[in-house]
Amino acid sequence: MCSSDLAAVTLRDAGASPIKFMLLHYGVYSSDNTTPSWVMHGAGALTAAQMDWIWATYLNSPAEKADVRVVPLLAPMSGLPPAHLVVGDLDPLQDDSRALAARLAEVGVAHTLNVYEGLPHGFIRSGSYSATVRRAVDDGAAALARALG
Repeated sequence: MCSSDLAAVTLRDAGASPIKFMLLHYGVYSSDNTTPSWVMHGAGALTAAQMDWIWATYLNSPAEKADVRVVPLLAPMSGLPPAHLVVGDLDPLQDDSRALAARLAEVGVAHTLNVYEGLPHGFIRSGSYSATVRRAVDDGAAALARALG
């Protein structure tokens, strides 16, 4: 469901990967809404009911949750470009980001995982109100600049 990692996996599998870097903000990398971060934060800015609605709207059938193009954590990670993952510590998707970082580490894909204290899902929309959000945006921009030289 996260378009940039989906694009990277799809292009890699087609043998053509022009993507050089992934800047990933609080993505959906699995279909599991029973993880500890979902249990702890699934009643905030993103709820399990909202996620169920998103899945029902996005997919033709629940069986598609087994498709690597839908659930990137099911895909092989080798050959993916470096990544900078960004998530708030109040986001129910935090465990997805941690799991993706772990999977990337297993196969030696360069990556960073930045978890920002006090930030919920969708925090990027609050950039003008929060110094922490502005720092997250600046950190992402710096990572992108380093990656693309």
